[in-house]
Amino acid sequence: MKSQIIIGDCRSIATKFEDDSIQTIITSPPYFNMRNYGNDEQIGLEETAKEYILELCGVFDLFKPKLKKGGSLFVNLNDKYVNKSLQMIPYLFAKMMTKRGWILRNQIMWVKPNYQPSPVKDRMVNAHEPIFHFVKSQSYYYDIDCLRTPTVDRKDNADAVYERFKNRIADSILSPEQKANAYEKLDKLHSESRLDGGARIRLNDGKTKASFGGDTKLSGRAKELQTNGFYFLTNNPKGKTPPDILSVNVKSLRGSHEAPFPELLIEPLIMASSKEGDIILDPFVGSGTLLLVADRYNRVGVGIELNEALIRPELKDLII
Repeated sequence: MKSQIIIGDCRSIATKFEDDSIQTIITSPPYFNMRNYGNDEQIGLEETAKEYILELCGVFDLFKPKLKKGGSLFVNLNDKYVNKSLQMIPYLFAKMMTKRGWILRNQIMWVKPNYQPSPVKDRMVNAHEPIFHFVKSQSYYYDIDCLRTPTVDRKDNADAVYERFKNRIADSILSPEQKANAYEKLDKLHSESRLDGGARIRLNDGKTKASFGGDTKLSGRAKELQTNGFYFLTNNPKGKTPPDILSVNVKSLRGSHEAPFPELLIEPLIMASSKEGDIILDPFVGSGTLLLVADRYNRVGVGIELNEALIRPELKDLII
């Protein structure tokens, strides 16, 4: 398959894709009662939020068999105020998806540093939107290494951390066997260049609590602390694992589409969830941003859109 844009309703077009053919779906469907795109078949103008959520879930259920077993689905949604009260639509949607068998692996928060001014006087301005990462299998493709932030730390800093931890072990009330195990683990971490300034050591000295509390029934770390007498918290030598926050400015675009996907928002999702040559789909492609980013990273971008007028001019030749 080559990169293409299909004009029509994604609900009827879904059947045209082969099963297990799509690696990643990344999309931002029309939000509930936000915009009227002038098409009778559009999603987003349902009478109630519940009807809207059911329509969206129905769309993704249609594409579920088309998604590879190791594939990913990313859905960006915003909420809606009704009678001054937030409806919690994104989270009701996410809950409904899990009830229908999807596995919710991550909630990524899109933070907008250049959020638009608002006339509201009795609440803070909304400057974020969730992106939900769903999968259909416990085992799926995800390249976290491509998103890591390199840890820059001088060797003498790592040596200082090593000596500090070594002294803490020596001064601790651990048994001789526990101390020997702690030294062995510390030496291994040092040889792997994992002792940067962010490294931490936890010792069962009667004072230190495990991360996330000390209840061994609730915390694996607490159990490890009780059993071994120690544990370390270190970054991966390849770099820090990225947080579930993407700080990306909202981008404007000349044309019919009022809210195009920022390219920087799509890039890490494509990079982590797919390989070169994989098919990346947006069933509500809008202006077509996904196809630009997919092409940049040597993926096959496929978009579906009801309104041909929304497609940016430079992508019109991809319409089939």
